[in-house]
Amino acid sequence: MSSAYGVRFGSSTSSIAACEEGKTIVLANELGDRVTPCVVAFTEHDQVVGQAAKQGIIRNADNTICNAKLILGHSFSDPCVTHYNRNSSVSVIDLNGKPVFQVKYKDAKKTVTTEDVTQKIYQYMLETAKSHGGSSKTRCVLTAPVHFTMQQREILRKCAVAAGFVVMRVISEPAAALLAYDVGQEDCTACCTVLVLRIGGASSDVTVLAVRNGMYQIQASYTDSDVGGDRFTEMLAKHLTMEFRRQSRQDISENRRSVAKLRLASERELLSRARFENECSSLIAKCEQLITKVLTETGKDCSDFDKVILCGGGTRIPMLQKTIEERFPNAELLSSIPPDEVVAQGAAKEAAILLSYEEKEISENAEETEMECLSSAISVKAGAISVEETSLVPVFLEMTPFHTRRHHSFQLEENQTSFCLEVVEVARSSEPRSLAKLVMRDLNPGTILTATFHLKGDGGLHVTCTDGSSSHVTSVNIDIVESGMPNGNADGNSEMPT
Repeated sequence: MSSAYGVRFGSSTSSIAACEEGKTIVLANELGDRVTPCVVAFTEHDQVVGQAAKQGIIRNADNTICNAKLILGHSFSDPCVTHYNRNSSVSVIDLNGKPVFQVKYKDAKKTVTTEDVTQKIYQYMLETAKSHGGSSKTRCVLTAPVHFTMQQREILRKCAVAAGFVVMRVISEPAAALLAYDVGQEDCTACCTVLVLRIGGASSDVTVLAVRNGMYQIQASYTDSDVGGDRFTEMLAKHLTMEFRRQSRQDISENRRSVAKLRLASERELLSRARFENECSSLIAKCEQLITKVLTETGKDCSDFDKVILCGGGTRIPMLQKTIEERFPNAELLSSIPPDEVVAQGAAKEAAILLSYEEKEISENAEETEMECLSSAISVKAGAISVEETSLVPVFLEMTPFHTRRHHSFQLEENQTSFCLEVVEVARSSEPRSLAKLVMRDLNPGTILTATFHLKGDGGLHVTCTDGSSSHVTSVNIDIVESGMPNGNADGNSEMPT
C-alpha cells in the first residue's frame, strides 16, 4: 500500500508526514531532523537548502533567503514586503511589480523569485519522502495559512507540482490541526467548538472553529506577524547582548555578523526556567491579547470552548501552556503531538483518505472541500392553524451545507382539517425567529402530509408541502441571506474532511 503524504510549508520551517495503514509519522530528513529550516542559500559553487543553508548564514548573509513565504503572492508595493525588505539581509528588488531576491551565485548576480524558493523547499521535502521509500508518484495534501487567498494557495500548489509532487488538495492549517487529533472524525455526530493557537517562527494566529456533522467551520481567525518564535529568539539575543555589554563593556548590536552569530547561539542557549519565563512574559501577554481579539470578534467566552489545540514550536513553552489551561478551564487541551508536527500529520491523514478515491473523483470534488453552510439551525413548528403552542422539529442542523434536501411526514389528527407549517431559524445567541408559514385548509382528517425542504446552492430554501390524498400542494421560497440569516461563509470558511 502506498503512503499518503502531508506537507507543511511554513515561514520558518517545513515538514512532511506520511500516513500508512492508519499510522502517521513525520519523516526525518538526511540529518535526522523532522523539521527543516525554510532557508535557501546561494554560494560560489552551489545552492543549499535547509539546515546547511542556515548554518552558513553568518558568512553568507547577503545570499541566504529566509522566511520567503511572508511575501509569497504579494506585490512589491505591499506593506508586508516593505517591512520584510527593511529587515532582510538579502536585497529585495522590484521586477514588474513583484518582489524578487537579488543574490550572488557563481560570481554572478541572480534574481530569485519567492516561487523559486518555495519550489526548492518542496523539492527537499520530496527528496525526504523518497529517502523513506516514497514512489516516483508521490501524492500529497498541502496546507496553507487560513488567511491565504485562493491565488496564494494556487501558487503553493503549482510550486509543489513543479517540484514533483502530485497534489490532491490544499487545506487550511487549522483544519489540518483538527484532523491530526481526529476531532469530529471518529464520531460525525459530535458537535464542539475548538480554538487553535499556532505560534510559528515568524507569526502567530488564533482560529475559532465550529465542528458539526464532521465538518469544520472557521468562524474567525486573527494573525499577528509581531508574535512568533523568532521574537522569542530576538528577545533572548537582546538579553545576551546586554549581558555581553555589561561584562565586557563592548556593544555588538551594530555588527551584523555578530548579531547573526548571537541569534544562532540564542536558539541553543540554556537559561533557567524562571529566567526564561521572566524574559518571555511580555510575549506571552501578546499571545493572550490575540485570543482576546478573536473571542471579542466571535462574541464567545472561554467557557464556550470544548477543545484547545496547540501547534507551532512556540507553544512548547510550559508557562504558555499553563496560561492557556487556566484561561480555558473547561476545555480539553490537545498537545500530545509535537506542536511543530501537528499540521503535517493532519494533512497526511487527509491524504490517506483521498488515496481511496480515483484522481478524477478528487479533481471533480475539489470544490467540495470549501462550501457555504448554515450558521444557524432551521426547525419547523407543525400543527393545526388554531394551535399556537407546538414543539420545534429540527430539519437542518447548524453547519448543514447548502444544496441539501430533507423530507418530513406529518399525520393529521382525526378531527383536524387544517395544517400550519412554520419555518423557524434557531440561533444559539437569540430567540427562535420565524422565516415563513405554509397554511393548508380543507384537508381530510387523518391524512398524511409530506414536507420537502430543499436548501439550494444559491442560498435559497424551497419548502413544499403535499397532501397525499388529494395531491394538493403548497410551497414557499425563502432567501436565507435576505431574510437576515447568515450563511457559513458570512463568518468564515467551512471545510469538510472527505
